[in-house]
Amino acid sequence: MWVGFDNQRAVGHSETGARAALPIWLSYMREAVKNYPDTDFTIPSGVVFASIDPVTGKLAPANASSAIREAFIEGTEPKERIDSDRVNTDAGDDFFKEDIE
Repeated sequence: MWVGFDNQRAVGHSETGARAALPIWLSYMREAVKNYPDTDFTIPSGVVFASIDPVTGKLAPANASSAIREAFIEGTEPKERIDSDRVNTDAGDDFFKEDIE
């Protein structure tokens, strides 16, 4: 979906194409899927998850608060671990903090 001008003109003050398109897309999708049941996404076979250090891309310790969960095709996930003394292991988890503020 595209909302905006083709000549790089402003859509409006503090407006973006994505911001303008989202309400249209949500309205469309609510109608498009209303006759389908809510179902959980099934993780395909052969997909594994690993906690990754966002700076190095290496495996992070389980208690690393800065780690992110990433999906990999089985066998392609990182094998090398980051040194545990180089990782923030605070109890707080702020990964999704900006999403809930």
